Amino acid sequence: MTGEDQTTGPSNTLNQRLDVDFAIQSAELGVWEIDPKTNQVLWDKYCQALVGLDNDAPLPFDQAIQYIHPDDFPRVMAALQQVMVARLVDSFDETYRTVGDDAIVRWVRFWGKARVAPNGELVRFAGIAQDVTVQRLAYRKLEEREQTLRTVIDHVPPTLSICLLIGLDFVIQAPNQTFIDTIHKGSAIEGKPLREVMPELDGQPFFNLLTQVYSTGQSFHSFNTPALIIKHEASVQQYFNASYVPLKDATGQVYGILNTSFEVTEQVLIQQALERQQAQQRFLLLLSDSLRSLRDPLAVYYQTACLVGEYLGANRVGYAEDQGDGDTIVVLRNYVNGVSDLEGTYQYADYGPLLAEFRAGRTVVRADIAQDPTLTPVEKEAHRVLELGATLNKPLSKNGRLMAVLFIHFQQAHEWSANELNLLDLVAERLVAAIDRTQSEQALRQSESRYRELAQQLEIQVQQRISELAITNQNLAISNQEYAVVNQELAESNSQLNRSNDNLQQFAYIASHDLQEPLRKIQSFGDILKTRLTGSISSEDLSYLERMQLAASRMSTLIKDLLSYSRISTQRSTNELVALDEVVATVLDVLEVAINSSGAQVQIDQLPIVLGDAIQLGQLFQNLIGNAIKFHRPDLTPHIHVTNQLITADVLPPMIKPARPAPTYHLIEVIDNGVGFDEKYLDRIFQVFQRLHGKNQYAGTGVGLAICEKVVTNHGGAITARSEPGQGATFNVYLPA
Repeated sequence: MTGEDQTTGPSNTLNQRLDVDFAIQSAELGVWEIDPKTNQVLWDKYCQALVGLDNDAPLPFDQAIQYIHPDDFPRVMAALQQVMVARLVDSFDETYRTVGDDAIVRWVRFWGKARVAPNGELVRFAGIAQDVTVQRLAYRKLEEREQTLRTVIDHVPPTLSICLLIGLDFVIQAPNQTFIDTIHKGSAIEGKPLREVMPELDGQPFFNLLTQVYSTGQSFHSFNTPALIIKHEASVQQYFNASYVPLKDATGQVYGILNTSFEVTEQVLIQQALERQQAQQRFLLLLSDSLRSLRDPLAVYYQTACLVGEYLGANRVGYAEDQGDGDTIVVLRNYVNGVSDLEGTYQYADYGPLLAEFRAGRTVVRADIAQDPTLTPVEKEAHRVLELGATLNKPLSKNGRLMAVLFIHFQQAHEWSANELNLLDLVAERLVAAIDRTQSEQALRQSESRYRELAQQLEIQVQQRISELAITNQNLAISNQEYAVVNQELAESNSQLNRSNDNLQQFAYIASHDLQEPLRKIQSFGDILKTRLTGSISSEDLSYLERMQLAASRMSTLIKDLLSYSRISTQRSTNELVALDEVVATVLDVLEVAINSSGAQVQIDQLPIVLGDAIQLGQLFQNLIGNAIKFHRPDLTPHIHVTNQLITADVLPPMIKPARPAPTYHLIEVIDNGVGFDEKYLDRIFQVFQRLHGKNQYAGTGVGLAICEKVVTNHGGAITARSEPGQGATFNVYLPA
């Protein structure tokens, strides 16, 4: 800082030799030189003022060093010895205290260079000086403040996280154990930049906030601030109340930031849960209020869909009604936000195993359709076409029956929270209740409307009846006279009916005696003629004789059947308890020969006890079982099965009209594997003399089933049959229980 190759002299001469006077004075610097030859210190007024002198006269070296503070003297002298005596270094730079003649302690900095000749002789040693008292005192205060901060940091409560962030690199200093534990990066973090220690803070607002505090010098305080911190290679969100206070030196310049924070994650989560619960309650109140005034179930569905969709931020919410066929579901009008409406009919099978889950009452949640391992590629494509990234389908059931499905759709994958699932459970409860209410109200309105219509009709009818009553009263007297005539005619009719019954009894007598007697003689004389003339007449004449006898036999059988039919029509004592097991057992004894000759297998189930006439019921089963044996297939062993079951009146076939109404009936079925018949003849087989087969093919008069129909009618029941040609026949007998 001094000129070279110039002779030394007084300070004014020294300053004149320098071409940088103005610059040195502007920088508040002084110049000095130690002359190795004279061992004197040459310095300007500025340097002399640093030791309390007010003139620029040279001083002997030994006198000049007496102004060095005793505590700093050894250090400064050692540095001077290194340059001037040992010549180990050629530079000098020391900051130390001086005590001047004015007794003022000052902090000064002296630094300079030494020149040494080739022979090792010190030629020149000069430099500059500066008063650094202000800076040094400020630094001392800063050190004291930092020491105070460290003391505070060491004594803060363990719940408070604290550290110093120094410089714009935010180098971590003095972190307490809570800070170390909170960021979870180990204990070796002091002295490292915050960005290096916590790279996960990039993209979060913290570095911007720290930079703002550092540049503006303004403190910043935040509350319930979220921060994502990496712990065990996992990102964990925590919440903090934090303060960022700038640290300033004596000149007012910011050199760091005091960061204090208090973790409030638990409190924030509790508060968030409370807020969610309050928001949920407000939503449910809004939902209930909105649904209360609606009267149409479809309006209830759509209003709920809109409110749920807006609350959850979903892209689509709606309802699909189950059609009960195990295959199809109909989507009603739905809430949409940025996606298409899905109103229409869909198949369960296209979207995975949904129906079984719905019927079991389970909600089907899919957070990421594209990655769902339970869906096939075809099913995923079906979801993609409908813009489905995440779905929730909640069944709505009543009394164990699936009614509809509430669905919520997101275009993108969506992680369903427990809070959302709980909310949808509550929504479903309110929705089902609202639907029940609207359906009940709708039914009530319809009932009231029908009631009003009926009341109006009744009023009209009452007026009509009043008018008719007047006419009726006028005609009543005439009617009374007519009733007297009718009663007289009724008495005459009863008398005629009694005569008719007597005539029927006489017919029965004649049929059993007078008509049978000539037939018996024809048969008897025919037998005599056949015996006497056998061998003496031609075979043709003998055939005529046999045909005569056969015709007489058929005539006798026909008369007997007609007699039976007549007796059933007139004899109706059906008020005794009859055990059908015993009746059928008797019938099987009667039919034993036919059963044995045909090889028939007859199976009889347990039969009931009914009110009736044992003889008539015997005729019923003898005709039915006898026909089953007679009309058997020649290539097949006859199988006959008689079954019984108790049924209620509401399950009677529509064509069955029992003669006497009853709440329950015994259904007795006679089932065979015989030749059967075409059901188009069903209305004929129960008529007298109606046959479906030739008399040469199957014997009979065509009266048996007519007798069966008459017996069943007498007992208040009904009879029918079902069959196909070659497939056997089943006769159904319905008797009041």
